[in-house]
Amino acid sequence: MELHRNRNDQKLSLVGIGYGILAPLVGTGLVLLLGGPLVAFAAVFLWVTGVFFLLLGLLFLVLSLRPFRIRLDEAGLHVRADGQVFEGPWSDVEAISIEATPPAGDPPMSRDVLVLWVADGVRMRHRPTFPPAGPGPKGHVLVELENLRLSREEVASILIRYAGPKFRTLVQA
Repeated sequence: MELHRNRNDQKLSLVGIGYGILAPLVGTGLVLLLGGPLVAFAAVFLWVTGVFFLLLGLLFLVLSLRPFRIRLDEAGLHVRADGQVFEGPWSDVEAISIEATPPAGDPPMSRDVLVLWVADGVRMRHRPTFPPAGPGPKGHVLVELENLRLSREEVASILIRYAGPKFRTLVQA
């Protein structure tokens, strides 16, 4: 079973690219058709915001095309997501869990993340970062659940099916 990333970032990037292309064209058209200092100011505004949103859209598009793969089966787990790379049998996994991040921002909100806890001696590319504070074992954040096509409950049922007793909460790990 594979977990797939949703495509909201690509949709957002296309909107930014579309605005980035259209805004300078509209600004140029206004100047050519109407002229005047106020229209010139509006055209400059459209050009600046157009270039900004074009660059932002291109950035989101590039970031959305990064390799992403989380595959679970009876034999093990295969991960290539947001810089994390893991491929191994379930015996290399200490636990896998859905955790809530500590509240942050204004207003304070937490996010659900999929966290991989590897067995002792298993090497990962990045240092574990979850939970962000406090003593104890640390896990590797694989993905925010809001970035997946499946709901939290659907992901949990897949983990129960394939990970079995390896699927647990942070308190149990």
